[in-house]
Amino acid sequence: MQFNISIPEQKDKSLQLLGNPRLLYTGKWEQPSLLLPRNLHRHTDAVEFVYILSGQGICELDGKIYPISGGDLIVYNSGVLHDEHISPNAIPMLCVAATGIQLPSLPPNCLFSEEIEPIFHLGSKAQMFRRLINLIFQEAASSDPRCGTACQSLFLAFLHMTLDVIDSQQLANHPDAAQGNDLGYRIRAYVDAHIKEKLSVQGIAKTFDISTSYLARVFKQTSGSPLTTYILRRRIGEAQTLLLHTDHSIAEISREVGYDNQSYFTKLFTQTAGVSPLRYRKIYGTSYKNMSDSSDESKV
Repeated sequence: MQFNISIPEQKDKSLQLLGNPRLLYTGKWEQPSLLLPRNLHRHTDAVEFVYILSGQGICELDGKIYPISGGDLIVYNSGVLHDEHISPNAIPMLCVAATGIQLPSLPPNCLFSEEIEPIFHLGSKAQMFRRLINLIFQEAASSDPRCGTACQSLFLAFLHMTLDVIDSQQLANHPDAAQGNDLGYRIRAYVDAHIKEKLSVQGIAKTFDISTSYLARVFKQTSGSPLTTYILRRRIGEAQTLLLHTDHSIAEISREVGYDNQSYFTKLFTQTAGVSPLRYRKIYGTSYKNMSDSSDESKV
C-alpha cells in the first residue's frame, strides 16, 4: 500500500530568513578510545552541530559543564568557547559545521540567544537526526562529483529540523547575572583576551592584586582545572585552528599562540594532541580542505 503525504505550504517566513547557509565540513568519531582532535577553542565564523551517537559524559561550553548522552545534539554558536574532548571517556559522535547563517536579531552564525542551553535532548526525533547527519557524512566521503550539492541540500534539511527543535522544545534558561562580577570569571575573561601574549600565574595575580595561591584556588573553583592547564589547552586549541585554516609555518604559529621557542611548543602540542603539529595538519587539515572544496560547489 502506498501513502502520499502532502507537504504543507511554508507559512513561517522567519524560517526563510537564514542568510546564506553553507556547509563547511563534517566529521565522525566512533572508536571509544579515540581522543577528539581539538582542544579548548572557539569558531569565530561558523556554527557547529555535534550529535552524540551513544554513551554518557560531560562537555564544557563557555566555562559551564553540561551532562550529555546518546541522542543529544550540541550546538556551538559562533564565538562560544568549547572543548570537544568530552569526558570522562571519549564518546562516539557525528558533527557538521556551517557558516553564512544569519537569523533575525541574532549575531552571525548563532541559532539562539545566550540564555538558551546549547544541549538539546532530541527524544523521539533522535533517530531522524542521526540518519540525516550520517547521510551528510556518507555523502561527503563519496566520490560523486555532485557530493557538495547533495551535502548542502541535506544540511539545509538538518538546519531546519534543528530550528524546529529550538522553537518547540522547552529549554531551561540559566542566566547568571553575577557571573560578570565573579573574580574567577573575570580572571578567565582576562586570560581569554590575552591568550596569545606572555602569561604567567605571577603576572596575572599581580594584575588582580591577589596572591598566586588565592588565584589558583579561585580559578580552579570556577573553571574546574588549574590555571596553567587552562592556558595550555586554550593555546593548543588556537594553534589547531591556525593549522587547519592557515598555511602559516609552525614557527609562526608557535609565536602567534605565545611560545617563542618552537621546539618547546612542538613538545607541548604533541603531548596534548597526541601528534606533532605537522602531523596534525597533514591528518586533519586535508579532511577539512576536502570538505570545504566540495561544499564550495553548492554555494547558493
